[in-house]
Amino acid sequence: MIMKKIIYHDELYVRALQRVSGLGNRSIRQLARIANGLEAMYSMNFKQLTALDGVMPKLAELVLSAHSEMENAQREFDYCTKNSIEMLAFNNQYYPQRLRVFDDAPVVVFWRGNKSSLQQDRTIGVVGTRAATDYGRRHTQSLIEKWQPFGPAVISGLAYGIDVAAHQAALNFQLPTIGVMGNGIDKVYPSMHRRVADEMLEMGGLLSEFPPGTKPDRQNFPMRNRIVAMLSDALVVVEAAERGGALITANMAFDYNKEVYAVPGKPSDRLSMGCNKLIAENKAILLYSPQQVVDDLRWQKSSRPRLQQGQLFLELDPLSQEIIALLSDHPKTPLEELCSKLNKRPSELLGPLLELELKGLVCSLPGNTFVIS
Repeated sequence: MIMKKIIYHDELYVRALQRVSGLGNRSIRQLARIANGLEAMYSMNFKQLTALDGVMPKLAELVLSAHSEMENAQREFDYCTKNSIEMLAFNNQYYPQRLRVFDDAPVVVFWRGNKSSLQQDRTIGVVGTRAATDYGRRHTQSLIEKWQPFGPAVISGLAYGIDVAAHQAALNFQLPTIGVMGNGIDKVYPSMHRRVADEMLEMGGLLSEFPPGTKPDRQNFPMRNRIVAMLSDALVVVEAAERGGALITANMAFDYNKEVYAVPGKPSDRLSMGCNKLIAENKAILLYSPQQVVDDLRWQKSSRPRLQQGQLFLELDPLSQEIIALLSDHPKTPLEELCSKLNKRPSELLGPLLELELKGLVCSLPGNTFVIS
């Protein structure tokens, strides 16, 4: 069979690199940064690669071995195109802005749905047990109904129980909702949620870091959970046992400095033990009212179209997008910390920061500190 000519682009570079054992998300992102782009890195020879700061001969050899994976990456890309699946590399304008600031975020995600929902102004993660009670499902519905006027995207994992209840409630109240999957995006798991998943594609969508064909293996779900945590401005745990995926997601969100809320329950209730434990360990705020989230996140009702700020974000250059994403997750960030996290000199950031301030997106505070306006 004759392989058609490869048209090189960043998604192919990333997938070829990911196929090489020993190259992970952090190393690919760092290599692209110091090489001034994926295309530039891919075109380098051994001597040029080892001349880069921090690139040892072994790492250069790994990068060069990715060339032999390009045809496989092309076949995968063609399969995705044929099946309405989009590959989004970390420097793609549609790659979720909330993932950009995390070094361990996937360098490529697979997506089906409305890409505008990936840049939603507000997001709320809702997770819980797979063995949800009627009370838990009703409470999930009630929370999302109260948040509906503020237009957040609802993030969850498409699993049984609270997850699918959250997705369904978002659909009921015409909110975008994103399901993060622990398997390839070409198959809905569990299969009985296919109808809900199909309905989600209009305003939200399905996202996975796993390539098509990946089975829903047990070890994939903690990786899925970290993306739920990354995408959520705040995370709400509705019902959870003392162990399980919801607790893993909550602990990850806590480690990422996200606001975590838990719905309390009776001490004797097995499906409240996880929520009560999070509250007792000061890893979650006791959620007694949906208005708490509104007040804490400073949501305000607006007559603007919900995706307006997201569309404005897409009009910014990549560096400005990174600045906005970082400030969204780290309020009141000093210039020196911005430089450290973005690996830039002050002179490289002051111009974009001024432009963002003139556009009303960023505000400067005394002490060379910046916040989202």
